[in-house]
Amino acid sequence: MLHTATLIGGDVFILDLGKKLIQFNGRGASRRERSKALDVLLAIKDAERGGKCEVLAIDENDGRD
Repeated sequence: MLHTATLIGGDVFILDLGKKLIQFNGRGASRRERSKALDVLLAIKDAERGGKCEVLAIDENDGRD
């Protein structure tokens, strides 16, 4: 099981679950890091999934676990 507590708060992570791509934005991640991760995530969605997958972004401070 993956918990957000195991992630480093100053970074951005992408979790590829096949039909779902999740971007986790750590509390200390810069705007540039978040933007670059989103670029990578959308490139995966378009190039590898033919645009047919769900995309979700989670910010560390939004209260979800």
